[in-house]
Amino acid sequence: MNKIKRNQERDQRNYQVLHDNGWQVIVVWECQLTPNRIEETMLRVELLLNEHFLALHQPKPVTYDLQEETQVPMAAEDASNYSL
Repeated sequence: MNKIKRNQERDQRNYQVLHDNGWQVIVVWECQLTPNRIEETMLRVELLLNEHFLALHQPKPVTYDLQEETQVPMAAEDASNYSL
């Protein structure tokens, strides 16, 4: 097995361990840190961090378990009392 393949497999195992322990993994390659790409790379990292933060802190939807349907008294008059 070649070195690159072993490195890829090791990285995947490490990412899985981190994920299993509640971490989100963001990979930044050295080539993404060159002067002409660093601003775009940092904007992408910022976006990912914000997405992860929002996913963790969004309120959970509230659901209501309605029992059987009940009749609610009407506050208005029946429409049949009006002629058009």
